[in-house]
Amino acid sequence: PAMRLQQITQIRQLVDADPLTKLLGGDLNAGPGSPVHAVATGGLRDVWSVVGTGSGLTAPARAPRHRIDYLLTSPEWTPDAAGVLFSSVSDHRAVYADLSLPSLPDCTWIDNP
Repeated sequence: PAMRLQQITQIRQLVDADPLTKLLGGDLNAGPGSPVHAVATGGLRDVWSVVGTGSGLTAPARAPRHRIDYLLTSPEWTPDAAGVLFSSVSDHRAVYADLSLPSLPDCTWIDNP
């Protein structure tokens, strides 16, 4: 647990340093409410908890008992749907989401003298 917390803290430092919209997904090996989950979701939204259907359990794949895989987004993303899919090639089930990103204003070329 200490190593996971150190790893997610370093990942969040990289994510937070980037000014662009964010989509972060992966196996955190930590459940909702854990210190790792708290650091991961600080400022990011857990898509499944907003619009997910079903239990959200992802591991182990054959008979999931734990929710440890996540899709996290910055607030610019609008989650429309999320769920979990069975996988016959992984030891975890796959998390999927339908997301919308509002259109951004057109870029304008500025000619610098």
